[in-house]
Amino acid sequence: MKRVLLCLCFFSLAAMAWLGIMEIVLHRPGFGLRICLPILFACQSLTTIFFLIFRGWGRLRLLLMLAGGLTAIFGISAVVSILKAAHFEGYVLLIGAALVLQGTITIAALQSKRFCENHLGSE
Repeated sequence: MKRVLLCLCFFSLAAMAWLGIMEIVLHRPGFGLRICLPILFACQSLTTIFFLIFRGWGRLRLLLMLAGGLTAIFGISAVVSILKAAHFEGYVLLIGAALVLQGTITIAALQSKRFCENHLGSE
């Protein structure tokens, strides 16, 4: 599960970098607010990556589980909104689905005692 979560986090990090760059290049109205989301999700992905690689701390685990829940909710929202939209954009569906998976696996992995004992060491 750790490898899958790491892969999803790296994918999300790359996707958020791409979205952030597109927001900067296109600079459409509402730019200031829309640039915050890729930055927040990139920070969440980076924090999860560091937590998994460096065998994170117990208190950060709870924060990452909360962030994973919010990530999954936002991913669901993105998927639902693009499926209802007049103009379908496949990248939104792909990124939204990845965020749902990342958030769900983050919660499942970090709440599992067996996973934490095997991969993160004792806390």
